[in-house]
Amino acid sequence: MSFIRPKLQESNKFLRSIGIPHSALLSVIFGLMLLSFPIGMFVVFNSAIGGDINFEYPLSELDLFGNIPHPFHFDVTLGDAFTVLWIVYVIIFTIAIFGPTTTFFQTLSPILSNGKISFQSNYLVSITTWFSILILVSTIVTLTQEGFGITTLPPPTDNDLIQFFYVTLAPLIEEIGFRALLIGLPVFMIYSHKFSIFHMFNSLWNPSRHLHIYDSKKAISLI
Repeated sequence: MSFIRPKLQESNKFLRSIGIPHSALLSVIFGLMLLSFPIGMFVVFNSAIGGDINFEYPLSELDLFGNIPHPFHFDVTLGDAFTVLWIVYVIIFTIAIFGPTTTFFQTLSPILSNGKISFQSNYLVSITTWFSILILVSTIVTLTQEGFGITTLPPPTDNDLIQFFYVTLAPLIEEIGFRALLIGLPVFMIYSHKFSIFHMFNSLWNPSRHLHIYDSKKAISLI
């Protein structure tokens, strides 16, 4: 057994050596996410990226419904809607910092000490980890495309402020319209052991904890 200990010690040193830069990367991404909140407020209410259009622009003038006729005529400005979205994101971000079982900084401690990470302990650790992977993959894809002479450009827009608002709104539309309604509700109807509004919201928030999914392959095929 004595010859196993040096190998375990080397393995622990290797994990710790990975854990330090990993924790640093997660901390940097966390800081950037935190800074995005005041920066977003500044862009909408104090910058001039919209030119003649500012935060007082009527929300009814935006093409939110496309060509679909709607009876809604509301006296809400772009700044009002952005503030509501901003508050929603602050609430979600705060929940992610402190849950579901440990805080963001408490989860970083075992990463620093032994290089082990628990994605289920904290939402934000999981988010920042996958976010860093997506950044790396997207950077590789962009560099590969540029190597072949393919230039990636953002979608055209008539106004930068309106585009910024659409980008802010897009995650909620995707999460509610796609993940929750088209994926979450069917999975809940199939795998839920009881039916109630409270249990439905808990299941949509944390499916692995509240739904009895024994055959993950079947669930993945449904998704």
